[in-house]
Amino acid sequence: MQRPFWQRSASRQIHRALVVAGAKTIPVYRQPVDANGVATGEPQRIGCLFGMFYTRGQRDTVLIATPGIVARTDTDRLIATACGCARSVSIGDTLFWGSRKYKVLEATIHMDVALALVLEEV
Repeated sequence: MQRPFWQRSASRQIHRALVVAGAKTIPVYRQPVDANGVATGEPQRIGCLFGMFYTRGQRDTVLIATPGIVARTDTDRLIATACGCARSVSIGDTLFWGSRKYKVLEATIHMDVALALVLEEV
C-alpha cells in the first residue's frame, strides 16, 4: 500500500474484523540471550498483540522453519493487527494464551497491516 490514508483505513478494517471475530490481547515474551545463544535471566515482556488463533485447512505442503523443525500447514496460527510491538515479533518469541504457551516459528507482515504467525505449542 502506497498511501498512508489507505494503509490506516485497511488497518482499521482489519482491527474491526478481528474485534467482531472475538480477538483478544495476547502477551509476547522474549528470552534474553548472550552472544553464544545461552539464556540470561527471565523472559521479558516485549508487548502485546491483538489477534486471534486459527487453524488453517489441510494442505499437502509443509513449512520448514529452522533446521530440524518441520510444521504442517494445519498447525496453530495467529492473525493480528500490525501495530505496536507486532513489527518486532520474531522467531523464537513466546506467546501465552491462557495456560498454553506457544513458540513463534514464522512471523510475516502482510501488506503492512496484518501480522501472521505460525506457532508451535510448547
